Amino acid sequence: MAEVITEDQPRIKFQCELCDSDEAAPLSDADEDLLRQVSSLLARAEAQGLTPLLNDGLVAGNCAALTESRLFVTVSGKRAGQAAEFVEVTGFDKAAWRCRYRRRRREDQSSRPSSDTPLLASLLLGEAPLAPGARMVLHGHALAGVGGEDGDGGLDAARALGAAISDKETLFSTPEDLAEVEKLLERHPYVPGGGFQLYVRRGHGFFLLGQNADEVAAALGRVVLAVEEARTAAAEEGRVSL
Repeated sequence: MAEVITEDQPRIKFQCELCDSDEAAPLSDADEDLLRQVSSLLARAEAQGLTPLLNDGLVAGNCAALTESRLFVTVSGKRAGQAAEFVEVTGFDKAAWRCRYRRRRREDQSSRPSSDTPLLASLLLGEAPLAPGARMVLHGHALAGVGGEDGDGGLDAARALGAAISDKETLFSTPEDLAEVEKLLERHPYVPGGGFQLYVRRGHGFFLLGQNADEVAAALGRVVLAVEEARTAAAEEGRVSL
């Protein structure tokens, strides 16, 4: 599925509602460090070409971290090379398809949560998250394409890594996309500390889950190696790269 951003097909496909107090409470030094760690992982994924630019010139990738019971997700619309910024997501209403959030600073008037907030919030936030025990999510656009003459071989690489792969290709930021992820986690539950935790949304990209930055960094290293190998194979066969 081609991911093209247009007026009729914006990045964010849910309602965004600022909380009454639109500035998030300050974080502890430890929690600030947690956000720096996950931001650094996103920068590493970008440096490895795992978060390419979409047609609007902005990065296709995001991350989130759970600090105690507060969820912080990257803002929508990061430019290449720009440090990740975050907003606090206080809840996501699947029935209304609406996100409630707070900006970290009142002056960040344009900051809105990532287009993948329905996924990020469902994985980490609430009394019954899809990935209980996980504290971090990292998402990039690789390992999602089919093989063959016009494909990139990404799904083959994902299978070789033992990734859990969704059945259907769905448009990101939509209820259908979240439904596919829910099915994926039902079949392949996240196990805290259970080793490599890689999930692939067919046609869209991968996401990594972990309890801490070390776990996600180790998993990212395996993804980077697999993507490099797939790119080499694609180049040798004259196919497009990941």
